[in-house]
Amino acid sequence: MSDSAHSDLEMLADVLGCKWMIQILQQLEQGPRRPSQIRRAVPGISEKVLTERLRHLEQAGLIQRHDYGVFPRRVDYRLTERGAELRPLLDAIREFCERSARRRRASGNRR
Repeated sequence: MSDSAHSDLEMLADVLGCKWMIQILQQLEQGPRRPSQIRRAVPGISEKVLTERLRHLEQAGLIQRHDYGVFPRRVDYRLTERGAELRPLLDAIREFCERSARRRRASGNRR
């Protein structure tokens, strides 16, 4: 594996291993979102943690922050081209979770 592929793999493992990252990316798959929209759509995430995760995703080059430069302040986030490349992976994760939930319901097991 090349050095750049290895560093991309490490970045991906880091991003996907952090709680909330997948949910945030799934929200941004739907289009640009303001932080308040993401926070409402991801129950349980605090404002502080959301800010940290958004910064992390931005540093990884997966999302882009757009500041409209107006008052009151208006900022939104959107997937970058690189972030959009994760869609098949996010789809596969979503499908896995849905299949797993169906199996648990069918077996009467909640976990």
